[in-house]
Amino acid sequence: SVKELSRIKIPVLVISGDQDTDNGSPEILAGMLKKSTLSICDGKHGEAAKTERFSKAVLDFLLVN
Repeated sequence: SVKELSRIKIPVLVISGDQDTDNGSPEILAGMLKKSTLSICDGKHGEAAKTERFSKAVLDFLLVN
């Protein structure tokens, strides 16, 4: 629920493919998480994880947080 998500205090990476529309809006999800970082990668659900942008987003997030 939105109330439960708003309680999360740790940094969270919200990452999605630009064609991954099955699971709702990553922008809305990121907006519910106080310390979120949003990254949109090319592709659908299974394809996005294979992109360079996905890898860079994960590494950048881990290095900063």
